[in-house]
Amino acid sequence: MTVPPHTAPFAPKDLQLLSYNVRGLNIPEKRSRLLRDLRSMRTSVAFLQETHFRADSAPHFNDAAFPTMFFSNFTLGKSRGVAILISRDVPFVVDATEMDKDGRYLFVRGTIVDTVYTFVSLYLPNKKQHTSLARILKSLDKFHQGITIIAGDLNVPMEPHIDSSSRLSTAPSNVLRQFRKSLNDHRLVDVWRALHTDERDFTFFSPVHNVHTRIDYFLMHYDDLALLRSADIYTTTWSDHAPLSLSLHSPLFVPRERQWRLNLSLLDDPLLQADLTSTLDSFFNENTSEDTPLPTIWEAHKAVIRGFFISRGTARKKKQVEEHSSLLKDIRTLELEHMATASTEVYQRLLTKRRSLNKLLNDSIRFQALKSRSFFALNENKPGRLLAGLLRAKRTKAYIPRIRTSTGSFSTNPQEITGEFLKFFKDLYNLDEENTQSEQNSRMEAYLSTTITRTLSSADSETLNTAISTEEILAAMKSTKNGKSPGPDGLPIEYYKKNVDSLLPTLTSLFEAIRQGTPFHPHSLAATITLIPKPNKDHTCCGN
Repeated sequence: MTVPPHTAPFAPKDLQLLSYNVRGLNIPEKRSRLLRDLRSMRTSVAFLQETHFRADSAPHFNDAAFPTMFFSNFTLGKSRGVAILISRDVPFVVDATEMDKDGRYLFVRGTIVDTVYTFVSLYLPNKKQHTSLARILKSLDKFHQGITIIAGDLNVPMEPHIDSSSRLSTAPSNVLRQFRKSLNDHRLVDVWRALHTDERDFTFFSPVHNVHTRIDYFLMHYDDLALLRSADIYTTTWSDHAPLSLSLHSPLFVPRERQWRLNLSLLDDPLLQADLTSTLDSFFNENTSEDTPLPTIWEAHKAVIRGFFISRGTARKKKQVEEHSSLLKDIRTLELEHMATASTEVYQRLLTKRRSLNKLLNDSIRFQALKSRSFFALNENKPGRLLAGLLRAKRTKAYIPRIRTSTGSFSTNPQEITGEFLKFFKDLYNLDEENTQSEQNSRMEAYLSTTITRTLSSADSETLNTAISTEEILAAMKSTKNGKSPGPDGLPIEYYKKNVDSLLPTLTSLFEAIRQGTPFHPHSLAATITLIPKPNKDHTCCGN
């Protein structure tokens, strides 16, 4: 067996941070909208304000994509409240947390790979903001380590002449002066303003005062600004604040290529299924010949079908998001126009577009809820499989931040980590690149001759050596359970069952050719190795 050469499979990955005043998350639909936004923006860490969770009666809130959540809730009512949500793609190891009983701030400290981060979510009052900020920063001085990122609704435009459409501030001048002094004393920088020096954009609109303001911020220490990649203000949609994003260099890496897997919902489209049948029939009619080995034709058909599904899936997804994207674009255009003109007519058009977007999102959320109910109804008599699936979905991704190399040293370089695992599995499975197929066969025969002590009868041997029939292949397909993970080709058993009439003749001929001595195509022998960390073991060792 030939082992492919080791290549660099990873690329650097930025940390995608998002700050969002959500104006209450007690309604399930709003939590669904938030999680949908976080996933679509590929958020790594989310800083939330105004969750409105009461400390003694917070609603059930969790998600497989964001398994790590921290909350600071107000103890006296459903107001205030801040939270920090961390994606499963981020191998965050928490070290310490500090929460405020008034629901004004939340500190979370931990490591990502070998880098220490302190995340802070703030929600300041609308009066005496400077006093509240000074108190919080004093507490933060004793808590923070490493790279500190502060995000939140500070309830004050720091530079009214540019951060307010009226160019005025309702906060007294001494509040602004003391506010800026606290930031300067702690060497904290307004990240968005640092990257958009002269630009005017806003995160909140007050219909009562007819004024746009920028009161949501990311703050970082001056020494860490070299990590900045970008900072952006997004469109205001279902909340009264716009989300604010920040992209930073990080110690994380992401695979250059993701393993494709068939979206099974495509098989339920009758028009697509008809085109798929036609494509399969045409491919096998045009490409089956005695000059090309059947294993090669079979693997080639998989490549063609993957291209077919990717093309159709992309087109369907584009159509699905087209209306959503169009509404977002229209809303942002009207927002900018209203910021410039303060026109009542423009504002009414803006509200109409936002209502249309909310209706679209609500319809989608209700459809997903109905799917969930039908899923549980269909599986109520199969509790074992249902619970196994739910537990599997709750597992966090196994990110390996560092490994002990064969020399005894530690490495956080993903290329070196991948190389160590490649060497480990080559040694484990005794994969010698210099061995020919005949040498491997000789070694297997020698092993079997000394290990197997019982032999088949002549009748059993003759039965075993007969050609594999169409009926046997059909029986094997039917007995294979749905929902099994596919191999590297990404095509699960459902694909074969759905297209059995088109695939069965070639598949039967393929098995017969292999029985007669035609070798497997190398791609047919490929397998995906999934690494699952053993609990309570040293995860810097490849064997664990």
